[in-house]
Amino acid sequence: MQPMNVGLNPPVDLDCRLGIFLFFYWCWQAIFLCVLVDG
Repeated sequence: MQPMNVGLNPPVDLDCRLGIFLFFYWCWQAIFLCVLVDG
């Protein structure tokens, strides 16, 4: 386990950004699918 004060490391930051990107990408897919099904 890494201490919390080194949470600004580039790998951790990149991982966090990737997670956020994937989350928003999944939300966009869900919204797009809902609009598509809705008509």
